[in-house]
Amino acid sequence: MPKIRAAYGFLVISVVLMAMPAMAQQQSISPPLSFGQGVASVDPQQQDRWIELDADADDLVIMPIMLNGQRLMAMVDTGAPTTTVDADWATRHGLRLQPYQKIRAMGGNAVQAYIAPIDRLQIAGFQQAGGAVQVADLSPLSSTAGTPIDAVIGVDFLSAYAVTLDLDKHRIRFQPSGSPHPSGDVVPVELRDHGRGLSTKLFIGKRLLSPVMIDTGDDASMAITKSAWHASDAPLRLTDIASTGLSGDVILSELGRVDGVRFGSKVFDKVPMMFEPGPLVPGDEARIGMKLLNRFNIFLDIGQRVMVLSPRSVSPTPDPITMSGIQGMWSDAGLQVVHVMKGSPAEALRLRAGDRICAIDGTRITADDRSPLRTWSLGPAGKVIPLTMCDGRIIPITLREFY
Repeated sequence: MPKIRAAYGFLVISVVLMAMPAMAQQQSISPPLSFGQGVASVDPQQQDRWIELDADADDLVIMPIMLNGQRLMAMVDTGAPTTTVDADWATRHGLRLQPYQKIRAMGGNAVQAYIAPIDRLQIAGFQQAGGAVQVADLSPLSSTAGTPIDAVIGVDFLSAYAVTLDLDKHRIRFQPSGSPHPSGDVVPVELRDHGRGLSTKLFIGKRLLSPVMIDTGDDASMAITKSAWHASDAPLRLTDIASTGLSGDVILSELGRVDGVRFGSKVFDKVPMMFEPGPLVPGDEARIGMKLLNRFNIFLDIGQRVMVLSPRSVSPTPDPITMSGIQGMWSDAGLQVVHVMKGSPAEALRLRAGDRICAIDGTRITADDRSPLRTWSLGPAGKVIPLTMCDGRIIPITLREFY
């Protein structure tokens, strides 16, 4: 799931994952019905139409849907087993909530989920009358993504349809499972037991990683377990990075860049890689997110166990790499340092979480996310930039690649 935002932008990069439900509380409430289990209908005139994606969502798939006649913005998330609506949105729109179970967020505490009956859910040309949805607090996703996320479309819905993601034109389409797929690299996918997400396989060098979770709700490139990495002999320089869990907790993860990642028939170098002590799903060796997937236009038909990776006409912008190592939050009061990355120029200068920077290279910091200052730490390597601390100190920092 999402994001915290890239370190170079001074927010916190996200690898928030909405994970599998934890043990349900002992109660008589039935679990939410998946979209496919409800009373479903299809509008033939609408099922093939393209839907524009939210242009403000970097590296996430966010689109409008309709629930009980109200429009809301939903994130398409193959890492989420259950379609979920934000608790605040549900309360404001009169859904009747009942406590259901706890769900776990990667690296964070379990959060309470609810169940709510619905009248009608409409996604593209597909509708469900009746049934129920899961409800949970999705506000951390919205805050870290920088755009409203009112709902998450999970595998319970996605597994019944063929989804085409045209990233060149920033649009998405839903069709019945079994629809013809485009040309491209055919990658096998598997639906986990009990609908707990999708898996595939890929290579790092000669090392086969399997199973690998496919997670369109993660705005990073890849994550790998330490045990899987230790079985590989690829060279690596590591740092660490802060991200936010669904419960709002700040999570520290190791980060590196890896050469020789083969997905489909393509091989990629300098792929940013998160390193995790253990997998989200037991047995997984790795997870791939949208920053790797967005190198392709994607056709996904879970019912047919197939994903097709087609070349894009426009190559996506490469991951920007921070050369300062500062992660933080922008405001008109300055840049609040949240985390200083290991081995970075900022660490060498003994900057630390809690420090506040009021100006960069003589220019006052504001909350404006269009400010040129947002890219100050992208280089070039060797550039010296004075940081004016809010306590009056001026600290020159020399940019360099450190991972």
